[in-house]
Formats: sequence, structure tokens, C-alpha cells
Amino acid sequence: MTMQTTTPTGAFTATPVDDAGRLLHAEDPAAQLALALARLEDDLDRAGRDPADLASLTVRTTDPAAAEGVLDVLAERLAATGAAPYVAVRAVPALDLRGMLVALDASVRPRLLVVVAHPDDEAFGCGSVLAHASAAGARTVVACATRGELGEPAPGSGLTRADLPTARERELRDACTLLGVERVEVLGYLDSGVDGPPAPGSLDAADPAGLRDRVAALYDEVRPDVVVTLDASDGHRDHAAVRDAVLAALDTAAHRPAATYLSCLARSLMAAFTGADPATTTLGTPDADITTYVDVADLLDLRWQAIRTHASQVPPFDAMDKELQHGFLAVDRLVRVDPPWAGGPAETTWIPRTTDHAPTHEGTSMTLTPLHTDPAAILRAHLGSSDCELHLPGDPGYDAARTPWNLAAQQRPAAVAVPRSVPQVRAAVTAAVAAGLRVAPQSTGHGAAALAETSLGDTVVVRLSELTGVTVDAATRTARVVGGTLWQDVAVAAAEHGLAALHGSAPDVAVAGYALGGGLSFYGRRHGLAASSITAVELVTADGSLLRASAEENPELFWAVRGGGGNLGVVVAIELALLELRDVHAGMLLWDREHAPEVVRAWASWTRTVPESVTTSLRVMSFPPLPELPPFLSGRDLVVIDGAVLEEDERAAELLAPLRALAPEMDTFGRIPAPALLGVHMDPPGPSPAVSDHAVLDALPDAAVEELLRVVGPGTRTGLTFAELRHLGGALARPAPGGGALASLPGAYALFCVAMAPTPAAAEAGYAAAGSVVAALAPWSSDRCVLNFAERRVADTSTAFEPGVADRVRAVRAAVDPAGVFRANHEL
Repeated sequence: MTMQTTTPTGAFTATPVDDAGRLLHAEDPAAQLALALARLEDDLDRAGRDPADLASLTVRTTDPAAAEGVLDVLAERLAATGAAPYVAVRAVPALDLRGMLVALDASVRPRLLVVVAHPDDEAFGCGSVLAHASAAGARTVVACATRGELGEPAPGSGLTRADLPTARERELRDACTLLGVERVEVLGYLDSGVDGPPAPGSLDAADPAGLRDRVAALYDEVRPDVVVTLDASDGHRDHAAVRDAVLAALDTAAHRPAATYLSCLARSLMAAFTGADPATTTLGTPDADITTYVDVADLLDLRWQAIRTHASQVPPFDAMDKELQHGFLAVDRLVRVDPPWAGGPAETTWIPRTTDHAPTHEGTSMTLTPLHTDPAAILRAHLGSSDCELHLPGDPGYDAARTPWNLAAQQRPAAVAVPRSVPQVRAAVTAAVAAGLRVAPQSTGHGAAALAETSLGDTVVVRLSELTGVTVDAATRTARVVGGTLWQDVAVAAAEHGLAALHGSAPDVAVAGYALGGGLSFYGRRHGLAASSITAVELVTADGSLLRASAEENPELFWAVRGGGGNLGVVVAIELALLELRDVHAGMLLWDREHAPEVVRAWASWTRTVPESVTTSLRVMSFPPLPELPPFLSGRDLVVIDGAVLEEDERAAELLAPLRALAPEMDTFGRIPAPALLGVHMDPPGPSPAVSDHAVLDALPDAAVEELLRVVGPGTRTGLTFAELRHLGGALARPAPGGGALASLPGAYALFCVAMAPTPAAAEAGYAAAGSVVAALAPWSSDRCVLNFAERRVADTSTAFEPGVADRVRAVRAAVDPAGVFRANHEL
């Protein structure tokens, strides 16, 4: 009896019998399952496959309850071998032999090998093929013959010809990572260039038989089901050399791929691009010769990301209009050369798909679930190959990883993933979805208290604190900020070019959460909310895709994310418009709280008349007598006014004169480097436990000032660390042109009350104290909330937006995250 059979489509069947076909371990489901799995592993090995190739596993059984009860046998073995297939338990009336309780049917992931001549060929020429194959569950390898030494550096790249080999190989590997490629092999030939005698060691000067043998060796090692290379119809001699080697290796390798394709450019598109006559041009492949179409319109964003990774080169698509770009990039066109095309309708299925897991035998389906029913096991299995840091309850690093900046927030998620790259973010999201868990993006966790109010037992916190970086383009006055990068890093990088950003008041707040939630800056009354300075975002969506959103690409998502933030995905990069601002007139004025009546009244009156160039806050503050505090703070009750005046020094002095007339005991206002503005507000220098409450005031009339003084003025003891009023209005109140869901903040002042909360009892007392001040000023408050200030869950998050906006954001969320995978601090 044949114990296992392998079909050309990659399906395997294994049963618990010995070499003579005799059933072993009759009536013992656990032992039968273990033996069938061992037989399956042997058959995979003989076919040149390994357990990591497994896509699905169907357990056919005559006793479903018994089979489901011993699935841990499979879980343990497949976890040990790095396999993470899906399992279906299928009830059948009988199996091959009496006493046989289980049999296994398995499908394997197809393997794709793409062979190209230069870095960028894989994205420019085969990007749709690679994206489609990855989406179909294939394991992909890219072999690149050269490092593209003779390419032309893109204008503005800052690269010389000598820089190109290293830069282009790095771009190749980064693009392949985006496209889901498991392995990149650089063969080490030199770029031949497009004309002139080929240099020694170049691809065109290489021995064709030697190149053929290297490709054949890849066939035998990788054992691909499908091979793709460029058809060289562009006339490049390196493309032709690779094409010839790919075809010649079919006859010399021990392993022959099931199908070999040439990726080509349709003659009709080339004619449209060049303006040539389609009937006479020889550019491209005749449309009638194209055998296969790979439609990846749904993955077009991913292909664009891969193309843009090759920043050292100018992609030809930039010279095309949008319609022509879509024609070239949304569909790859292939010519099947082996086995030869027999004619008929063009193919649209070119590689086996492994995501549907169709059964191979009759029976009644009982379940279709991840093999590892324990979410922790699923997470470990999925993230093991990505090297993404993962912390589960009970792990030594779990408590440190789950702890946010706000130490008062006790979040206990199902797991914490700490990615260091965008591919690891994508892996973390897909792993969470596979485990049936939700995803909460988090950078520093300044605003984590609202999230921690809910149970996070079904949630993976994806902490972006290790995914950081900022690059500044001085020519366009923009910054690209990665993942969990802090404002202090952006401010310093921008300052090197005489630029500044609409950052907040604290240096260790992450850009993403602050800006996507609106962002109130000391530049705000002149320049508006930080959200409106965002020019593009890149985010990982619930299906693991990487999307770019801007005014031109995914514009509705771009609109929604500027306010909707973590409700829509994990934002892994933000592009910001910067200000031409090398230094700023800024600082603080400080008085003892005994002077609060005259200072608060004067500030309230002053803010009604100052121009939009002035953005300040007023705080009534109380500090405990701690030795680590400077003497001017320790054990004192104070009134502090701080902020920025975007004027020349003489004009700034004129504007500040009414406040200086009140004789502050400390006055630091003056011209300072722009990054130093982050230190003016004296926010805590490290993680702290705090609770708060807030409100937006429509006005601050004299009666409101007196009420504020009644609750926090001289002689009061609230337990608050501070009660703050931030001056709004100006550009903050006007909807920004082209702004997103949160394009303005109507209101005159924001009230923000904070208490330190080292214990749960202190937290409750702090919430009560902050709430009492907010209640005292309720007669002058609107129903508007500021989600960046909201430490507790907001009952109606639509109050953070203009009427109708929240519903529009929810519609976008339903489109990009229909299953509700993502959860932000405040869900919409």
C-alpha cells in the first residue's frame, strides 16, 4: 500500500501505516496522528519541501471529538519545526483501514524564483508578480545578477557613482522585504551598462555556461514551482543575458520548474508611452503574444512603495500620466515559455493559491481554525521567523514592555510586540489577526490611560518605540518621521536646516499620536493644528498591507487618519511640512501663587487682544518638597505663564510688557534656538503616574476668571499638580485648507487639570480634583473634547469633531478595517 502520495499540484496525503501498509496504533488517535505527521514530514523531505512550506492541514477522522482532543500533538510538533499551517477537522464515515481514526491531507505553499539583472528590476519589472505571489501564500526568492554599478544616480539623491553598489543593493533588499520576498541572492556580476565594450567581470562579458550553471544551481536548491525573468524586449544586454541563462538552465538543472515565464511590456502601452504608431513600432511584446495577465490593482499601493524604495533611481513611471501608470503597474504581463503556450484564452491564474485551503476528500467540515488554538502559540509561530520582539504574560520582559509612559495606566494586553522594522509591524498585525486578537498601536503611551480602562486580554499592543528615525528634506522643507520617533529628535534634525515643526510642549512625546490626534503647539495660533502639517502617512492595515495615503493617493484615508489615527491602522511613517524658523522668542514668567488674582486676571485680559503670533498657557501649579526639584519649584505653589511670541525681539518685548509689569520673580523670555522651546513648559523628564480632566472654553469672561481663582487660587488645596489654560483661537480655530478629519479646534481656551497618581487611591482623588475644576468652569465650556487631553474613555467621541465628521471617519474605518481589528485610545 502507498503510504503517501504527492501530486503535481503539491497536495500530500499521509496515513498511520508502516512500510508494508499495515495500520499501527489502532484506536489510539494521538499515536496515529503523530505517526501520520511523521510520514508527512518524510514525504515533504523527499519532495524537497520542509514543514515551513505547509499551508493547510486537513485531519480526516471518523471520530471528530477524539481528533480535536489530541490536536496538541500537531501543535507541539509543528511549532518545533517552524510550521504554522491552518487545520480543518473533517468528519468522514470511514477511512482506508478498520481501526484507522485519522488521516492527513496537506497542501504546500508554492515557491517562486524571480531572476533579474539589476536592483529595481524586481520592483519596476516584476513588482506585481512578487506582490501577487506573496498574497497567494507563495514563498519567494529573488536572485539579482548585479548591484547596478552603472546606473545613473537620481538628481537630488546626493549619491555618486561610487555610492551606487551599496545603495542599490540596500534598496533591493528593502523593496523585496516590502514585497514579501523571503530571500535575496546577489550573484556578484558587474553591471555591463547599456553600451560600449563590456568590462571584465561584467554580466555581458561572463561565460554564458557559467551563468547558466549558477541559475541551474538555484533551481536545484530553491526547487521553484514557477520562475519569472524579464523578456529583454527593452534591448538591455544584461536583461538578455539573464533571460538566456534562465531558459538554458531548464535543460541542465535536476529540478525543472512547473512553469517559466518572461515578464514583458505590452506593445500597446509602449506605443502610448512613446507616442509611436502601434502598427509599426518594435518596442515591447506584441499584445497577441502575451499569455498571462497578473492583475494586482488591489496591491498597487504596495508596488508603489517598493518602487519608491529605489530612491537612487528615477522610475520611468514618473513621466507618465496616472492612467498610463495604472496600465503599466496594476497588471503584469507574462509570456509562458515552458511548457510552451498552446494557445487559447490568456491565463489569469499563474501560481497555485494556498489561502483557501480547499479540502481534498469528501466529508463534513467541523472546524477551520488556526492549528494553534492558543493565541500565544499562534503569535509565537507567526512571529518566530520575523525576529519581531514579542512579550507574553509571564515572560521576563512582559511587565516592562506593557508599561506605558503614563505609569498610572495599568494595561495588561494579551501580548506586546516591539517591531524594529516595517516588515515586523506587518508580521505583528497578521499574527494578531491569525490569533483572533485585536491590535492597539502605541508609541510612548502618554495617552494610554483611556485604553487601559478596558480589558486588553484580546489585544496585542504594538509598541513602536524601537521603530524610529527622521530624515529632513531641506529643499522641500519636509520631514519624514518613522514609527515611534520622539519630537525631540525631529526638532534637532529640523534645526540643522534652520527649520522647526509644530511640536508639542514635551520632548519625549511621540510624533504620531500627538499629530494624528490634532496636536496643540506653541506655534498653533499662527500655524494651526499639527495634524494639518501632515502631508502623507504610511500605515499597515488590518490585512497586513502597507498603504501610503496623501492628497493624491488614498485621499479619503488620508483625510480620515488626520484625526482618526490608530483607529485605521498602524502608522509607520508620517511626512510633515516644516516651518522656516531657526530660533524663536519664547520662555516663561513665574510668580508665587499669592499673586494669582492679579496675574490670572491680567493674562485673561491680555489674551483677548494679542495677535495670532502669540501662543501661551497659564498654569497654577503646586509642587511637593522634593530634593530632586530645583529650589524655585520645590514645595511651592506658583503661577506660570509660558509660550512663544513669533515676532522680532523688540515687538515681542512690547507685547510682553503688560505681563512683565506684574514683576515676575523669574523671567526667561528671550531669543532661543527653536529646539529649546521643548524645554520651556517644564514637563516631567521621564515616565510619571498622572490623571487628568479637561474642557474647551468658549470664552473666559471675568466671572470665569473669578471662579477659577475660587477653586485653585491662594489658600486652596485641590491636590492638583496644575490647572492649566491654553490660549486657543487664531489659526487653531480656522479649518485648514486641505485639512483632515481634525482640521481645527473651535474654542477660546483649553482647560487641562493634572494630578500625580502614584497609587490607585491617589488616582481616584486626582480624578475627583480635576473633575471639580472642570465642573466649576462648565458654564463657559462647550461640549467639545480634545482626545489628546482625554485620559478617560470618552462616551461620545464624535464630540471631538465637527458635526458629521465622526460618521465619515467611521465609514472609512469600515472600509479599511471591516472586522474592527484596530483599537485606539479612543475608538470611533
